[in-house]
Amino acid sequence: GQKNKKEETFYNLKPAHTVSMDTPLLATNGEYWAVPWLGGGGPIFFRKLSKYGKIEPDCPTINGHRAPVLSLSFSPFQDNVLASGSDDGTICMWALDEIDKSGQSLMMDAEPVARFNEHLNGVRALEFHPASPVLASAASNQIKLWDLSTQSKCLDMVLEGEANAIANLSFNFDGSLMAAATKTQAIH
Repeated sequence: GQKNKKEETFYNLKPAHTVSMDTPLLATNGEYWAVPWLGGGGPIFFRKLSKYGKIEPDCPTINGHRAPVLSLSFSPFQDNVLASGSDDGTICMWALDEIDKSGQSLMMDAEPVARFNEHLNGVRALEFHPASPVLASAASNQIKLWDLSTQSKCLDMVLEGEANAIANLSFNFDGSLMAAATKTQAIH
């Protein structure tokens, strides 16, 4: 491979140091990328993929959490929709195009389009269903499925006998199966 030119690179990044390496640090899709950011609460920095260059220290971030962000996932149906899961047990859904259009110098006042507050522990994994408006989330040994069209929980399950946290979730191509990987190196 060839090294990218500086004008085709994002640099001067300040991702959150509290992000566990058990979960992905970065989320991206065809239009945006996002990363948990350094700062109070759970700030998230996002930018369009087409806007290369230096990230300024006082760059705008969004923040809808009271603790660090542990997981990020983009919707497969809408490039502008980002889900964020935090150590405070909340999940926020963001419409990035609306925040981006606002032109605010600081996006800290941006409100999520939806918020789910039913996890008791940090949300370490998020995964969108590939065929329907459903989001899967995992905290500790608990998995919840959220119907995004009604903004309500549609399924709640616990991995019995699994004391360690779920580190990752994944659906198969049509969404008929879901797998959960745990920190004990087990797949359910």
